[in-house]
Amino acid sequence: MDVGLGQASARDDGKGSAVTEYSPTTALGAMVARAMAAESDIRDPILIASNWIVPVPGQEWSAHRHPEHELLWGVDGTVTVDVGDHRFVVPPRHGLWVPCGLEHRVVNLSATRLTCTWLSPEYTPWSGRETLTLPLSTLLQEVLEHLRLPDQIPEDVHEVVLATRRRAELFAFDLLDGELDAAWSLPLPTTPALRELAEAMQEEPGGEWSVVNAARFAQTTERTLRRRFVAETGMGFAQWRRRLRVHTAIGQLRAGATVAGVARGLGYRSVSAFTQSYREVTGHTPSDHARLLS
Repeated sequence: MDVGLGQASARDDGKGSAVTEYSPTTALGAMVARAMAAESDIRDPILIASNWIVPVPGQEWSAHRHPEHELLWGVDGTVTVDVGDHRFVVPPRHGLWVPCGLEHRVVNLSATRLTCTWLSPEYTPWSGRETLTLPLSTLLQEVLEHLRLPDQIPEDVHEVVLATRRRAELFAFDLLDGELDAAWSLPLPTTPALRELAEAMQEEPGGEWSVVNAARFAQTTERTLRRRFVAETGMGFAQWRRRLRVHTAIGQLRAGATVAGVARGLGYRSVSAFTQSYREVTGHTPSDHARLLS
């Protein structure tokens, strides 16, 4: 087994080209299962497996996919990931979430360390199909490091060891659930007046959507608007507005728009203010993203 990528097999992508499919947790799980007693009642011994990779500059992992979800993180340089027509950077203190089955290509530009974590889709409490950049808490990083792939599976592995590992895996899933849900989601309000407001803001994200103007549009008070936005979306009005604008900015940058043009069109007073909002939501700057897409 190649512990850097896992158990590999080639499958047709439907276009006549072979795409490599790596299955690290399946490979490790099979090794553990063989070493365990036949009467074991632990199903799917491995749910999360992490591996540290020491790449060389210019190293590339050609187009491949995994039956597990993949989280790329712990990067100390620049690593890019191509998913379809989009290119992502794995920023420091963040991870890039690649859903299972999604074809992607990884290129190391300058990193000397990279961590890959694979997670069983059956147990992951999140089913989004979008590639996401998300912040990783120190606690989550430590738990994922604890779940590192061992170099070898001992012949006398005991069920109690796997039970201990399972508790750490389930804890990691709990921590990751909150990170994933908050990363890119833009929940919409549920009441008709606020839903109509949200749709109008989506059509004109750079409009003068102050709390005063938004409350006037929804025919409610500012206090009620703030309270209902938190109750219905889980975030304050200003936070939701910022998330909407960053979502819009990403699409415009991918289409080739300039950072200054996007900032101006979305109503930011300066490029620096736009950059700060973009970084707080995505983990990297719009300039870096635009450079990668050019």
